[in-house]
Order: sequence, then C-alpha cells, then structure tokens
Amino acid sequence: MSGWVTQLSKLADDGVPAVLVSVAEAAGSTPRTAGTRMVVTAEAAHGTIGGGTLEHRAIQAARAMLDNGEVVQREPVALGPQLGQCCGGSVALHYEVISETPNWLGLLQSSLAADEPIVLVTDATAPRRLAVTATSAAGDPALDTSAVVSQARRLLLGVVPETDDGLAYEIERAPALRIALFGAGHVGRALATVLSTLPGQLTWIDSRRDQFPDPLPPGVSQIVPDEPADVIDDLLSGTHILIMTHSHGLDLELVEGALRRGDFASLGLIGSATKRAQFEKRLRARGFTDTHLARLICPIGIDGITGKAPGEIAVAAAAQVLQCHEARDETKLVARGEEASA
Repeated sequence: MSGWVTQLSKLADDGVPAVLVSVAEAAGSTPRTAGTRMVVTAEAAHGTIGGGTLEHRAIQAARAMLDNGEVVQREPVALGPQLGQCCGGSVALHYEVISETPNWLGLLQSSLAADEPIVLVTDATAPRRLAVTATSAAGDPALDTSAVVSQARRLLLGVVPETDDGLAYEIERAPALRIALFGAGHVGRALATVLSTLPGQLTWIDSRRDQFPDPLPPGVSQIVPDEPADVIDDLLSGTHILIMTHSHGLDLELVEGALRRGDFASLGLIGSATKRAQFEKRLRARGFTDTHLARLICPIGIDGITGKAPGEIAVAAAAQVLQCHEARDETKLVARGEEASA
C-alpha cells in the first residue's frame, strides 16, 4: 500500500503524534501533483511533497502545529512570488494532526491491500475525514451522510463529484509499482533501502526476523513467514518479484512458484549465468518451457553496471525494475490504443 499509509498507521499504533501534509491542489508547474502526501513528526519526515523550500516550509509549519495544539490548517502557496521557486505554479497544502488511529485508516489499509480504489473525503476547515469504498464507509460521523457518500462513489465511477459542499474528494489506489523482495541479506538490505525511496509499495520477506534492520526503511511492509514460498500465492497480480535469499533451494522454490502463477510484472533472481543454467535445467525437468524461462531475469541488473558490491547491485537491480515497470505500462497503453481503434 502507499508508503504514507503504512507510516501513518505505524506512528498511530505507537502513539506518536504526526501531521499528515497533503498537496490538496496543484496548478501550473509544481514539484508534485495533487494527492501527494508526507507524514511529519517532531523528529522526522516520511515521504516528500517535492523537496526544496516548499517542503522545508511545510515541515516547519507541521511541527509548529504539533507544538501549539492546532489540529488542521490549509495554506495556499504561490511557488514563485512566495518562495522564489522557478517552477512558477501554485499549490494548496492541507495539514492535519493525527494523534491516534482514526477509524478511516483501517478501511483505507484494507482497501489498498485488496487493490480496491477508495475515496478520501476531507473537510478543509476541520479535522474531519471519511473513507468511502463501493460498499462501505468509515470516518467522521458528520461526513457519513448519504449525500457525501453518493458524491464519493461518483468519483469511483469516474464521474467528477460536485464540490460546492466545501469538501475535497480524492481517489486513492494501491501503487501501480508493487515489489516483493525475498531475502534480507547484505544485498537485500541495500536493495530495500533503494527501493523504499520509490513511489510504490515494497513488501520485504524473510523467515529470519533478526536479519531485518530496526527500524525498517520508511513505508516498507515486512513479512516473517515460516515458509517464504507460501507468500508467493498471496501476492497481488502485477507484482515485481525479486529473489535473493540465503538458500539456492529456497530461491528455486520461489522461482518455480512465481512461474507457475505467471501473473507477475517481472521476476528477478540474483546469481550468475552458471546459476541460471542450473536453474533452467531443473525447471525444465519440472515441465517449464523456454517461453516460461525467458521471463526469468538472471543475472539481475541493467547492462553497464558490473560492480558486485551490495550497493552497486542494488542500484542496478532497482533501475531494472523501473525499466520493466515503465515498459509494461507502455505496453498497456499500446493495448488500450489498439482496443480503442478496433
């Protein structure tokens, strides 16, 4: 799910007050689009609304709210005149203090985990928010009315809701970039650090709890299963899978499970050309064809980066995931265009 959702949930569960900073509106050239969010505490900031002066100012404003007891604020910002930024657009930032777990957050988490879209309805003048799906709603009772829910569901159907009620309606979807990383060894830890900075959902899996860093990189979801191979069946369709465990036998089991499912976005396995040849021989004996095996990326990493240090492998592998993701999106666009012209 979205990194800000994971981070906000963890902070709320730990009882750490935080400010959810959202780009409520964006016009012209801006660092990030409307709907971008970050979470700010007294000690740290998770996520980004674009960096630079705008973000620095937003972090200061959020921390001032934590100090003075203010719970909600909306701030219009003209990037050029007010901040001297060259992009020249304007944004409206919405700040809301979250000091305990709100009931809308659970519905948001479960919807995104199930890859189902959900609408967040936000009152710009009060700390009130409602989460609405096609079948349920959770949040402030003052917003949970038939009129508001109906408007939110219009957005789920692709119809722009009427907004003369002073409320903002924003649709949230699970990140298009979903990555499952199996293995928390040296390369796995380096790769998780890099991948955690991307605008997507990273799930990190290893049966050895003590191998994970504490704390985890921001926004990363952790699974510590007895049998890592069982997690393959639970992954959402379209997930990018990266395999680099401590065991070649487990690596083979994970690759086999992924190939049998077949609905992954990409499948990467750490190793050499020799490892690939050994795996291909064993997988062919289990009934896999050249067509299946052609989808396995091994060795991993983009061409031109030959270093073997964990950080070098991590950068090369992360870049390759992005290449696969963008190529897949491009293929989808072509397919949609062909359907439209048929």
